[in-house]
Amino acid sequence: CSETMPTWANEYYALRHSTSTANESKTIVSHEKNAVSQYGLSEQGRKLALEKLSPIGGGDGKTASCLKFSKTHNDNPNAKTVEELSVSTSTGETEFGPESDREVIIISSDFLRAKETAEIFVSQMGLPKEKLTLDQRLRERNFGNFELQSAENYQRVWEKDLAQYHNTKGTQDSVIAGQLEEDVVDSYSFEGVESPLSVQRRLQSLISELERSHTGCKVILVAHGDTLQILQTVFMQFPPELHRSLPHLNNAELRQLN
Repeated sequence: CSETMPTWANEYYALRHSTSTANESKTIVSHEKNAVSQYGLSEQGRKLALEKLSPIGGGDGKTASCLKFSKTHNDNPNAKTVEELSVSTSTGETEFGPESDREVIIISSDFLRAKETAEIFVSQMGLPKEKLTLDQRLRERNFGNFELQSAENYQRVWEKDLAQYHNTKGTQDSVIAGQLEEDVVDSYSFEGVESPLSVQRRLQSLISELERSHTGCKVILVAHGDTLQILQTVFMQFPPELHRSLPHLNNAELRQLN
């Protein structure tokens, strides 16, 4: 995965939580008061996690999917198109258990469905419980007024995300190019929903912190659908509003990011 990606101090993986009771009821659950102690994994979700994470990659404990991109002819990292992005379903051997040749770090959202998935991963890999830490920066994107509403409203949010990109394309391209940083005005406004840029910034904060404090580690980040879609934009150097253009992560899917 790494030969066409920017250089990172660590190897990063995204793990989406397994099927939750919210998934099964097609309900949006993104607020702390609802998600920290409620809406954990369903019975089917636990079975799925045990199947897919024991062991990783469909049965051998050593493989994960991998996000890839290819640069355009002018080698401009900002000139990638959706068609150039793909996911490889087999990346060779990757060991996450006690026999790993690198330190394994597991960080999860504190929302119950992610935390329970992370706990299954830790157990299945034969790692001590202390390996798991929680970080609020990995929480699901806050869906504002759509909380506890039908999951059909996700599509409305994603359409707004895309419209926001087209309305502010020059600014967002500058953000990705590194010309503008925290001084960029986040003009996103829709039903109290957290903006893609806001999610990207909190995830970038976590990654930057890990890059400063660790070297040569395997870092598994356990989180949620939109959060991990936007996390991919951090590694792909992609506008956060275009997160739905990147390959989708299924429930209990582990994907290498760099």
